[in-house]
Amino acid sequence: MSSYIWAPHQENSWEVAQVLSHDIHSTSIKYINDNTTRKFTIPMTGFDGVDPETLKDDVDNLVNLDIFNEGTILHHVKKRFIKDNIYTYVGNILIAVNPYKNVDIYGVDVMERCLSAYKNNTSPSPHVYSIAAQSLILLKNDNRDQSILISGESGAGKTEATKKILQFLSSVSSSTSSRAGISVERQILDSNPLLESFGNAKTLRNNNSSRFGKYMQINFTKKHDIKGCNITCYLLEKTRVVRQGSGERNYHVFYMLLAGASVEMRKEFSLKPADQCYYLNQSKCMDIPNRNEVKEYEELVNAMKNLTFHKDMQHKIFQILSGILHLGNVQFAPLHDSGGVEGSHVKNKSDLKIASHLFGFNSVEHFERAMCFKERTIAGETSYTPIDIKMAADQRDALTKFIYGKIFDILVYHVNGALYRGKPGHNIGILDIFGFEVFLINSFEQLCINYCNERLQTFFNEIIFEGEMKVYESEGIACDSITFADNKGCVRLIDLKGASIFSFLDEEILVPKGSEEKLIKKLHHVFEETP
Repeated sequence: MSSYIWAPHQENSWEVAQVLSHDIHSTSIKYINDNTTRKFTIPMTGFDGVDPETLKDDVDNLVNLDIFNEGTILHHVKKRFIKDNIYTYVGNILIAVNPYKNVDIYGVDVMERCLSAYKNNTSPSPHVYSIAAQSLILLKNDNRDQSILISGESGAGKTEATKKILQFLSSVSSSTSSRAGISVERQILDSNPLLESFGNAKTLRNNNSSRFGKYMQINFTKKHDIKGCNITCYLLEKTRVVRQGSGERNYHVFYMLLAGASVEMRKEFSLKPADQCYYLNQSKCMDIPNRNEVKEYEELVNAMKNLTFHKDMQHKIFQILSGILHLGNVQFAPLHDSGGVEGSHVKNKSDLKIASHLFGFNSVEHFERAMCFKERTIAGETSYTPIDIKMAADQRDALTKFIYGKIFDILVYHVNGALYRGKPGHNIGILDIFGFEVFLINSFEQLCINYCNERLQTFFNEIIFEGEMKVYESEGIACDSITFADNKGCVRLIDLKGASIFSFLDEEILVPKGSEEKLIKKLHHVFEETP
């Protein structure tokens, strides 16, 4: 075995180290980068060997490595990243590392270079444009639909990658289709800032985290020009509208509205500063460094205009958003009837009246009753049971989430109407999946988001590892078995029919007097021995 190994490092994960001594129980090493020494209670055979000379090469496709292990992979990706080469291939899969800064590696000349590489059947440089170019060339040559899958943890740069792919396709596949003088390419690009405004928010890890999944189907004519687009959005994190963790924000659009609304609109909607809105001030985070909310608001309004949202519709959307902010400020106080039953009533009628007016409700009293009473209809008879202040606040928040979800659905429906140009010949699909995150307090929606990422990882494993091994076997090629972190056990823990988190959750919802405590107790009992 080599006298040089990849040794664990506290700051850099792995570093090249020289073996000083070893026996069957331990290994003493010296890190090459700083000459510090360390002793591990692991035999030398427990480490991956490395030849330092091989690390000097610049490798842009990791399948060309003679030795394939975590330390070597991270070394070459980092080596390229330091030079602002943020893209690296693994076969035909592109790794992208977010630089969190602007890098001068884009533009029309780079687009043309990436497209020419595929046209001339030469090896393309690792680049997000190359992925887009490959999908376009395959669409033309094979006359088959293509898909681009973008995944990664929150803050990895998925949204920006999606934008770059759309910019490439819009630039090299022009069309003559337009509405109101706006090209379909321009409208497709404008759909991004619109949906980001209503579906993205600041989290602890990412100032512009997508809190929804998005699948964009770019439609092409038989001559392979862009014809239109259809967008499917799903699993919007509606809980964020009413509650955010410390250091996080609500959806961008609320802050954009408060910063960019005209004086007349502020007065008409009785808008207050963000720190006076309960749905915005819980987290104590109202601003994002270097983000210009006024400019973002102007770009949103312009995108709405280009996507054929008429002024009245824009006005109505901002009116309902304002109503949501006022509804969040509605507070409840306890109210006891003659029988001692605890109920509730709205303590501050002013915000309730404003919210009721902005939503277009005819009766403030009926609006208050909808939040402070539980309505039941049995055999045509309707009864109202008072509820306490906690349940009233929950009903207020449930209504808010429902309203915001409907606004988002309407936006997507209208955008698709603006982008529809008839039945396509073929299409390129772009899946921008929401990022994996773990918060101090995780909602059910976050569990679903992380579950989707786990399922996606299973898909990758099947395609990259299991699929390739089957190809080798079918062709009679000798190949060592590849060891990889299989997450199927994690997926089964969540979704296995009859005995999983999802199945027990469904069960607890249906049984009388189901509760969170009973669910947790059941999960611990069933999965106590699960690794």
